Amino acid sequence: MIQGQNSPIALIAFEREKKGEPLRMVIQLPTNITFESGVKTHLSGGEAAVDMKFRRCFPTGCFADAPMTDVVISQLKAQGDPLSIKFKDGTEREISLPFSPRGLGPALDALSRL
Repeated sequence: MIQGQNSPIALIAFEREKKGEPLRMVIQLPTNITFESGVKTHLSGGEAAVDMKFRRCFPTGCFADAPMTDVVISQLKAQGDPLSIKFKDGTEREISLPFSPRGLGPALDALSRL
């Protein structure tokens, strides 16, 4: 969320459609984005962890997603410092949003048991 603004600039969710399928990371961003660059989630060290492609847009926002491997899940769970979500807005300006990993490890562990 941006301070002083009522609605979030980004929403992040993790899902699994059916038991046995890999977890997917889904990110909702505003509609004023550039599709070609997609969305990249970077670990605190700067390396890209998840590279997502935009799939669809609605008046409420644009959605990007990607399956997550066990290696990526382990990397995300091990993070103590903020991660970043990077994408380009409609004018090709790169935007980088911090993403706190606090509570992410236990949440991903709980999802893996479903």
